[in-house]
Amino acid sequence: MHPDSQHRLSLVCERSADAVNVYVIAACSRRPPDVRYGLVRFHSMRHGDRARYKCNPGFELIGDTYLTCLYGRWTGKVPTCEEGMLR
Repeated sequence: MHPDSQHRLSLVCERSADAVNVYVIAACSRRPPDVRYGLVRFHSMRHGDRARYKCNPGFELIGDTYLTCLYGRWTGKVPTCEEGMLR
């Protein structure tokens, strides 16, 4: 895998008197889910990265604005964009 790939792994090291433990934290392997009548923006899919959702004009975001890549999975509730909810 190329070192500049957005699918990089994160490493966490712990050191004790007896050993050094290295844990590999997986990146998300798939894009965050798309939302109908809106868009999702993200810069990479590494552990801890966030994806931000925004609805098209005239639609209101229902649910989480952000999903977070944790341990190889996007976490949070995927939002929806509902028409005409704005007051």
